Amino acid sequence: MSVIKSLIKELEQAKKTCPRCNGSGVITAPEWEIYWELRRKENPDKPGYLEETKHILPEVDEETLCTECEGDGYILSEDAFELICLLRSLFSKLGL
Repeated sequence: MSVIKSLIKELEQAKKTCPRCNGSGVITAPEWEIYWELRRKENPDKPGYLEETKHILPEVDEETLCTECEGDGYILSEDAFELICLLRSLFSKLGL
């Protein structure tokens, strides 16, 4: 096996499912987390509740890219991340 293929295999093994988004790459926007928490504390079963609270709906999308993994759904171990930084630096110096 070539060195590059070996490194690729090791990097794949260094991927861990992102604990924040559970691998989906998206999370609930903080504004919506606050909204849903408020809804849980109130009485959402009350007739007309949704209509009454429509004006407080957040004006942002409910889902946003995960800030932990930047939407990839996985994070790299610290060693793997350092290796990638080293390789980027090396390839940059070589003009690749």
